Amino acid sequence: MRRLVFVRRAALATVIFLAAACAGEPPSISNLTLSPDVVPAGTSTQVSGSVDFSDPDGDVEELVFSLAMNGETPGEASQEVPTAAGLEQGTVAFILLLQPPETGTVDIGVWLVDADGSESNHLSTSVTAE
Repeated sequence: MRRLVFVRRAALATVIFLAAACAGEPPSISNLTLSPDVVPAGTSTQVSGSVDFSDPDGDVEELVFSLAMNGETPGEASQEVPTAAGLEQGTVAFILLLQPPETGTVDIGVWLVDADGSESNHLSTSVTAE
């Protein structure tokens, strides 16, 4: 009887360990692209973009953007990514509607968030407003 109790405890510990090892791995992103990279100031322009991702958990939920004009404090916006649900790798395509109020540089940061709230690495690029 004592041996049976020990086996149950060992099995329970193994299951908990495996679950903990698999949970919460953050996604990873690469190859951020935007087009066009020059937009007119004071006019709304669609900027198409994409980012490749990998996520061992397959639980990517959100694409987050940060936007800052000429080095100002960035603002953030997010969008759900239902097309990534269940995928361990892929590409997320998006469209930003930019309307820079003045000439200068618009810094754009992008990252993914999964179901556990874990963030991927952040990638950034810029668009020039003329």
